[in-house]
Parts: sequence; structure tokens; C-alpha cells
Amino acid sequence: GVYFDVGNILHNGYPEQWIKTLGSRIIKVHVKDYRPSVGNGHGFVPLLSGDVNWTAVRTALQEIGYTDTLTAEVEIYAEGSLQTVYDTSRHLDIILGGVPR
Repeated sequence: GVYFDVGNILHNGYPEQWIKTLGSRIIKVHVKDYRPSVGNGHGFVPLLSGDVNWTAVRTALQEIGYTDTLTAEVEIYAEGSLQTVYDTSRHLDIILGGVPR
């Protein structure tokens, strides 16, 4: 099986296309956001701040019948580190479609 990383795959195509290709082989999903135009590790940004099309990702995961967890990989804020938890929770709500943008 595959532990699929939504942010990392942007170097090799669109996550939603890879999700459809890998289908039921996806065992777990790891989420982070990325801006490929940066060209290096500084392109990793907070969820909803990068180039991942989260609506397309959510739709693709639904189409393959993925119902397991999403694991978020995010950087802790330099100031107010606990705020990272609150923001990530809210971002995941939006990614999962439970809260309107």
C-alpha cells in the first residue's frame, strides 16, 4: 500500500490525479501544502496557503472511497505555537468540506 503525501506529490503532478491512479492502494493520507514555484523546502506553507487544489483532492478521495484519517504535517508558528493547533484544526475542517470557505 501507499502512504500518500498530498504536498510532496506536487513535484510530480497533481495530487487528485495521483489519488485516482493509486486508488485503493492508498492506505493513509498525509496533508501539507506547497508552492512549487519556490523551488525548494521553503515552498512548504500552512494548509490552504499553497497550490494544492483541496476541493479536487477531497473529491478524488471520495471517489476512491477513502474514509480513513488525514495526518497534517505543519510547521509550528514561531510566536503563539498553540495557535498552530487551532489553525490546523480549522484548515482540516475546510479541507474535509465541513466548513464553508
